Amino acid sequence: MKYEEYNIGDGTLNFTVVEPNGFNPKNHYPIVVLMHGFGASSKDLAPLASAIHSTGYIYAFPQAPIEMRMGLGGFGYAWAPISGDGIDESINNS
Repeated sequence: MKYEEYNIGDGTLNFTVVEPNGFNPKNHYPIVVLMHGFGASSKDLAPLASAIHSTGYIYAFPQAPIEMRMGLGGFGYAWAPISGDGIDESINNS
């Protein structure tokens, strides 16, 4: 399987793509999109591609655009800002 990194537009959405074994750009493949959860990254899920099915599918793992600090100096990513005022406000602001 081949792992590649791409970005869309002005670079605000980065993603990892995993091509199947024996990939031929002339062939059509179904695409599976897997989105990571709060605090994770696209690279966390990429190894799942080979565990699910290593041939016949292209896997895309978008990277959430909001970088955030996690504990112990680490970084994670979020799809929407999280506020202390509740989930309704976070959804409305996303």
